[in-house]
Amino acid sequence: MITLATGYNPGDSPPGVPLIGYDNKATAITASSAATGFPASNMLNPATHLFWKANALTSQTITITLGGAANYVAIAKHNLLNTTIAFSNGTDSIPATAVTSNAPIILRFPSLSASITLTIGAAATAAQIAVIYAGQLLVLERGVKVDAQHLDLPHARKTSIVNGMSESGNFLGRIQLNEYREGKAEFAWFTPIWYHSNFEPFVAAAVTKPFFWAWNPSDFPDETSFAWLTDDVQPATDPATRRMAATLSMRSII
Repeated sequence: MITLATGYNPGDSPPGVPLIGYDNKATAITASSAATGFPASNMLNPATHLFWKANALTSQTITITLGGAANYVAIAKHNLLNTTIAFSNGTDSIPATAVTSNAPIILRFPSLSASITLTIGAAATAAQIAVIYAGQLLVLERGVKVDAQHLDLPHARKTSIVNGMSESGNFLGRIQLNEYREGKAEFAWFTPIWYHSNFEPFVAAAVTKPFFWAWNPSDFPDETSFAWLTDDVQPATDPATRRMAATLSMRSII
């Protein structure tokens, strides 16, 4: 789910190119309430088994302190489906917006360095969030390759299954052991200057750090992921044009 601040046009050129949220300037996060053992500080940790949990079903306020400029906030591994989320930084805002899935949420707004306030609407169950990033969004120079089949991450299901079969050959059922998403995005014709200045810092950070991913925010704004690399990125340079190609092999939580 991708949502823009009221009246904000990010000016992505060309429109709809993929977005990567790996930069994180959040230095502290507080919440209006927290259940015992689930502090707001857990949202600073990219490990999704640690999470903040509210201690009430009422509306919750989350305040993010920044250590630098940010133009996005992203939320992963949450249970905010059927609630609302609003954003404010004192200048720009996003009014209460319905959350339509438990996929990662990316909020975009003009760059700022002030603290950010998120307001989560009342819910039938206590709100919980595992990860929050706030920083400068990486807007890619080009979209995924049009001459290659694209495994869009939110739908690229991978499962581990145990099949049951009797000695007489009857089907006894299937047991699912785990499930995740695994796909890849192929790119070509990045200009060397853009790649070296913008993409290479992301590649270096992604060796150890997960990131938010939206492969086509214009046409598919709900197809967002919190992902990590499963293979090294080794760019190839075309000898004639000096343009660069790269492939992101990724796995993500569901």
